Amino acid sequence: MRLPNVAKILRQDVSEAPDWILKIITPLNGFFEEIYVGLNKNITFRENIACKIKDVQFTTSASYPSSFTSFTLPSELRSVVEGVMIMSITQKADNMTLITNATSLQWSPVESGARIDYVAGLTASTTYNLRVMIL
Repeated sequence: MRLPNVAKILRQDVSEAPDWILKIITPLNGFFEEIYVGLNKNITFRENIACKIKDVQFTTSASYPSSFTSFTLPSELRSVVEGVMIMSITQKADNMTLITNATSLQWSPVESGARIDYVAGLTASTTYNLRVMIL
């Protein structure tokens, strides 16, 4: 669905209304403009969706993939966590190598946020920087 062209309510549109209508039209037009700008490809996750973006560093064990040490990420959301999405994962190295294997994670909701139970597609005994979005 495309947004309609920006339209303002002009005084002549409501010429029969009393003069005090300008006190309503002015803030209303400002509100319409802000909504239009926001909805016109300017919606952001951090400002418009109940989510938190978290960065964490962890190291896989020598026995990975058969063993993984879980860790908890606090959500700071006002609601129960509904999802955790990987935004990026890199090896902690001088060149911050991006992981090209398919990665996924298994998580569980906990009272304080989300517990990351397993991250698939990694290498044993390697330190990673993980960025996730908690929804």
